[in-house]
Amino acid sequence: MTWLIALIASSVAFAPVGKSPPKGVLRGEQEPMDLSLEEMFEVFEAAEKEQGLFDEMEGSSAPLPSFDPLQLRKFGSDRTLRWYRAAELKHGRVAMAATVGWIANEIGICFPGQVASGVAFKDLGKGLDAWTALPDAGKLQIVGFVGILEWLGETAKPHPMNGGIPGVVPLPAGRLWDPLGTLDALSAETKATKRLAELNNGRLAMVAATAFLAADLVPGSIPGLPHNW
Repeated sequence: MTWLIALIASSVAFAPVGKSPPKGVLRGEQEPMDLSLEEMFEVFEAAEKEQGLFDEMEGSSAPLPSFDPLQLRKFGSDRTLRWYRAAELKHGRVAMAATVGWIANEIGICFPGQVASGVAFKDLGKGLDAWTALPDAGKLQIVGFVGILEWLGETAKPHPMNGGIPGVVPLPAGRLWDPLGTLDALSAETKATKRLAELNNGRLAMVAATAFLAADLVPGSIPGLPHNW
């Protein structure tokens, strides 16, 4: 009986609409939306402008050019959307570093020497065990370094929310992510291609880093990914 009801409901949902035009545009069930023709055009133009900004942003590319299932771009203004993009780029960079570092640690590649007095890098362990075994002073250094990067990025002029380029972290002697200025010799098209590649690689790295964490916390949760390599 349940499947029969579902079948009837689906057939009704896809039934053809009658030819008689509605008396007005409806909002909700029977609440009329009284808009003049000029106001309707303004609504359409605003929607096109919003979608245009979204489609023209870096990262709007195949295979998912308009991937935004939660409709986050509708929360806030254009400045908010630019802040989202800067945050995505930042998280992607961190995830790429985390993914490479996690793999290197799992296969036995680590820094030589000691991370603290009497504590060698190789003795920290793997996965989240390495973070747990890290002395508090080491954790504070990491948090402090990240804080400095955040401060440099947020004090950049112009700020990404005000038209600045997301991901650019200026330093007194150059740029953090391009200290030698190698990007200056590239064409605008090549720069755009490389920035797009960085975004997409960062997105994939965020998925990979999340999978590593899940496999470490819940053994067997990620098929084909062992708890300890």
